[in-house]
Amino acid sequence: MPIVGDGQVFLLDYVGTVWAFNATTGQMNWHRSCTAPGTFELSTPAYNDGMLYVATSAGDLNQGYCKVTALYANRGIERENVTLKTTDGYQLYTPVTYADDMIYLGDWNGSATTTNGSGTYYCLDASDVTHELWKIS
Repeated sequence: MPIVGDGQVFLLDYVGTVWAFNATTGQMNWHRSCTAPGTFELSTPAYNDGMLYVATSAGDLNQGYCKVTALYANRGIERENVTLKTTDGYQLYTPVTYADDMIYLGDWNGSATTTNGSGTYYCLDASDVTHELWKIS
């Protein structure tokens, strides 16, 4: 799902590459790989005040961890990243959400045949995504 900020449209493709396009002309401004590397990315980035927050899964179907990357939105340069251990190898399934200087995201143990399963939600400090504020399963 595309998001918009600072006159740009941002999207994360299924292999973990972030793309930035001029919102008026559609011209590509930059792209950057944020792979962890996952098998299929399902998350949507978040934007706030010149920063783009991207989360990617890692590994195979039993992912095991996810990577959260903070990028300067104007050029796609990485500020920092952190690797989070997911619950029992679950895949990252939620959009990244920014609110009140915090980043929220979650993993889930579902499948194509069942919606039963649990997961973990994470809260990170938006000014330094390497600082986990809390997590709950």
